[in-house]
Amino acid sequence: MGSGKNLVTDFKASMRGDEILEEAEEFIHDAPIPETQRRPDLRMIVINTTNADIRFVNPGGHSDQTEDIPPGKAAMLMVQGDTLIEQEHNAEILKSRYGTGENRLQLALSDFNAGKLKGLVKEVYGPVTFDEQAGRLVDTTWRATDGSTAVIHPIITQNEAIGVRPAAQEEVFLVKGKPGDTLRGTDTVAEKF
Repeated sequence: MGSGKNLVTDFKASMRGDEILEEAEEFIHDAPIPETQRRPDLRMIVINTTNADIRFVNPGGHSDQTEDIPPGKAAMLMVQGDTLIEQEHNAEILKSRYGTGENRLQLALSDFNAGKLKGLVKEVYGPVTFDEQAGRLVDTTWRATDGSTAVIHPIITQNEAIGVRPAAQEEVFLVKGKPGDTLRGTDTVAEKF
């Protein structure tokens, strides 16, 4: 009989474990979980103080065309950052970069259109009514899942407002399915469980 080295030849084993795992991941991917508070986002609301329309393109999928901010109306800039502290820091950078001059919104949206604000501004909405949007900003204390706390007070001046809206309950979706994976509801959700 020999040593037994070649007793089994051309044997191919098929393991279904990987297929089962893929099916399970597909099942839990984008699975809805109970409503939870959406982390509030910091926004800057800036009035167009020039005498001309200011044109921009919203990259957030809300509109596929250019939009205009007429004189006296405002644009709402959603400030980029994984935490409210990062967003507040980026808002300070934007304020120092564009100052308080009459054409600051025009300069900011021009840079936004040119892709120069990546990492600082996520997207822009508009036109919006300044008083209405600024009136929705509130004192916010947000405890992140890592235990850190951010306290943001709205700052409202004649032509600019910076702050957050209160957190809202909304449906969120489990993206991958294990602790530490990202949750999302709207595109603004960045909390972890």
